[in-house]
Amino acid sequence: MAGADQPGICLLIGHPRSGSTFLHRFMLENYLGLAGKKLEDMVFLPRGPRVLRPFKSIARKLPLSWVYRPEIHSTGMECWESDDIAFSIHCKAGYLYWLYGQCRRQVRFDSAEFHDWVSERKEDVLACWDRLYHNQLSSDRKPGILSKSFIMLFYLEEFLAKYPDAKVILLTRTPLEVVPSTISLVNSVCRRIFPFRRLHENAIANIYHSVSLYYHRMSSVLANPAIADRCLHLGYADLTTGLAATCQRISDYYPYGSWDKAAVADQSARQSRWTSSHHYDASDFGLSLERIAQEVPYD
Repeated sequence: MAGADQPGICLLIGHPRSGSTFLHRFMLENYLGLAGKKLEDMVFLPRGPRVLRPFKSIARKLPLSWVYRPEIHSTGMECWESDDIAFSIHCKAGYLYWLYGQCRRQVRFDSAEFHDWVSERKEDVLACWDRLYHNQLSSDRKPGILSKSFIMLFYLEEFLAKYPDAKVILLTRTPLEVVPSTISLVNSVCRRIFPFRRLHENAIANIYHSVSLYYHRMSSVLANPAIADRCLHLGYADLTTGLAATCQRISDYYPYGSWDKAAVADQSARQSRWTSSHHYDASDFGLSLERIAQEVPYD
């Protein structure tokens, strides 16, 4: 159970393109009793300067389709989003900042550089998380918190030490699909911002290396009983072909809310008929499925 001085915290962790956006939004909209954060909350942090508050209503009117293709990732100021956006804006940290910023350099990085970069920003990220959820953490009403983060995978021990009653959902999807999908997404976003630029081959190599390091970290977490045994591990298929059963597993694991049963039944029926219209080919980025399977661990 959550401590008396804090609400039930659930941390959702999964690599981009693993289904985390779907699960995050579906839970916040249909698992009653949860509170999350929207994009506007990431931009305008709680206890921020009052002078910025008038800009919040203005920002809500700004379309973001010029950044993300809506059919791939629909977003807006009033959409639930990953905490990594707040880390990017306010700390120059987080996995998204690394993917869309550091990886686009025309110089390749090594594993030590990545881990040093992540480690150097640990305290800033954890402090930013506390600030982002300050209102919920200090509220007498104590609604359950659902937080979605990519980078928190690397700070999981520290997070659980601070919030020992927190629940963690680890979501994984085969890297054979995630690698080309992630590279395609970053390339799409960059081309929408800079129409005449394509990702440099070193940028593609950096993104691939980043995904590999992420999966190695996930593999080590899942292999550590001290952490893995207290987490709920879900796979992509649990969302696409077994959603109803997955919702039951979530409510058994995180008993601080209740599902909208009609919404679960409706979405489960849709998922059973759903097929993706997006197909990504690793060879488009100079990669092969054989290489990915050999170099990127997947449990």
